[in-house]
Amino acid sequence: MDAKEYINPAPIQSQLFGMNGLGLVWGKWFTSIEKMLGQRNSQVISFTPTFTSLTEVGTATITGNYYRFNTMVFFDVKIVPGTNTSSTAGTTYINNLPFLSAVDGQGQTDNISTNISIGSGPVLKSTGTLNGKVRHYTPTWATVTDSISITGNYRIII
Repeated sequence: MDAKEYINPAPIQSQLFGMNGLGLVWGKWFTSIEKMLGQRNSQVISFTPTFTSLTEVGTATITGNYYRFNTMVFFDVKIVPGTNTSSTAGTTYINNLPFLSAVDGQGQTDNISTNISIGSGPVLKSTGTLNGKVRHYTPTWATVTDSISITGNYRIII
């Protein structure tokens, strides 16, 4: 092996990972882990995320998926703006994440078109003040005409 092979190794080819326009395809990865562990307590489900205080000009197309692996839930949401969208940290949040949360989690928001991170925000656990709902608060983004990707995770109550 010569020196340049150490500096520029060949890319790793794997069937465990793939891109779906939002990032990692969680299902393939977790299915492989489940097979190794002999566990099958998971589900991949599409849902239509709803937001509180998301500003939309035109009607945005908002889609989402979540993947449950034992006590963990991983979610991804894609927002394709009609014209543009904007969000304010602390007031804009996804208000219909599934399952009751045992502890707070974390989410990440990215601009898919520019491949730039917008920021992170908390996933708040289910409490009396949230009426049993789990919320993911998004960071602030000014008027954006590009598609947005939101991913996150949290641990659930079983």
